[in-house]
Amino acid sequence: SDSWTCGSFFGSSGTRALAKSEFRKSGGKGSRLMNWDVFFFNVTYTEDTTGPTISNPRTNETAIVQNEYFCLYITVTDPSGVNVVSAEVWNTASWENYTMTETGGSCSGGFGDGVYGVAIQGTSIGLWNYSKVYANDSLGNTNFLDFADLTINVTSTPNAVKNTLRFSF
Repeated sequence: SDSWTCGSFFGSSGTRALAKSEFRKSGGKGSRLMNWDVFFFNVTYTEDTTGPTISNPRTNETAIVQNEYFCLYITVTDPSGVNVVSAEVWNTASWENYTMTETGGSCSGGFGDGVYGVAIQGTSIGLWNYSKVYANDSLGNTNFLDFADLTINVTSTPNAVKNTLRFSF
């Protein structure tokens, strides 16, 4: 169930309210009891049932040499906060999930900008495909983006090239 609290509704930094009334005694002795319901207010609350918005998948490389790193990026936003973002990547043999972060590092943009990323080492020779992202918000709502593959071609480490100079006299 959802709960809502308003700790400083009438506090010095919160919303202020003023209740004004007027009472005139029309004679007689004694006291009279008067009641006012001045604390009634209506709160409209819309429950967040929508998963995060996911957009703009991209990579920093399209070809690398084996054992080098490439970065994957995605933009994820949600009004209630993003909890987990993961990329689904084909590593030439199987699909693998990589957790993406928004730490402001070299593979994630600036902290707080909604750009999530992950650095992946291309350990296997062949085509690596980045094609799906999953995201959860802080309330447990989920979403995913299935997009056309972004491919990174991982090639073998080049052999040292021997240069032979031939001289003729």
